[in-house]
Amino acid sequence: MSFGPEDPAPVRDPAEGEDTRDGAAPAPAGPAFRVVDRRSSFVDAGGPAPSEAPAVPVEHGAADGAPNDGEIDVEEVGDAAAPEVHEGADASASVLDLRGEIIATLQADLRARDAKLRQVVEAYQAAQVEFKASRERLQREQERTITREKARIVQPLLSVLDDFDRAIEASPTDGAAGAVVEGIRLVRASFEKALAALGLERFDPTGAPFDPAVHDALTLMPVADPGLDAKVVATVTTGWRVGAEVLRHASVVVGKHSGEPAAEG
Repeated sequence: MSFGPEDPAPVRDPAEGEDTRDGAAPAPAGPAFRVVDRRSSFVDAGGPAPSEAPAVPVEHGAADGAPNDGEIDVEEVGDAAAPEVHEGADASASVLDLRGEIIATLQADLRARDAKLRQVVEAYQAAQVEFKASRERLQREQERTITREKARIVQPLLSVLDDFDRAIEASPTDGAAGAVVEGIRLVRASFEKALAALGLERFDPTGAPFDPAVHDALTLMPVADPGLDAKVVATVTTGWRVGAEVLRHASVVVGKHSGEPAAEG
């Protein structure tokens, strides 16, 4: 904003904040400016210094865009001395806070994923254990089924072995009949070998403790030795079994200790 030589600079009343010239409209509120009179710049170095007018409000349009004739300069002094805002420090703090929040979120997500992974691994291990147990259980059941089927097939053939035994016992062993009996023995042995291939096993329990699950006690025999009490002292007929499946109990004589000392010979 510029002023001519004849136009006095408007003076702002500090008390009322208005222009004191007659008829002038109240000056708008705004930043304070300092009006510097540079019209005496033509004075030589020894002349008086340029005069300075008190700070007056000046419209921004005049200060920013109005042409200046070089005689009077207007300088803004109201907000120039305001302290600078340390926006750099606040921005750095915001970045650090945001980075901390991101790290905390990632760590929480990582912990959740680790927990989920542990659950999956534990479920997989439990499934493996259950599968192994189920496989072993099915295998045992399959073995028992096979054993029962073998026993079902072999058991009727035991009577054929009994017939061979009775024929051998009743046949004479001298002369021409002896050769026939020997042939019967060979046939019986071959037949028993074929049954053994199916899992058939003969067992003789002599000397073993009496077990009603596999033994048939025909009679009790008094024994002087206490170590033979409740044990098989003689086997009348051997037993047969396929694996753990008993096809025929062994017929046995069981010893019974009388409690009396043995008689001296």
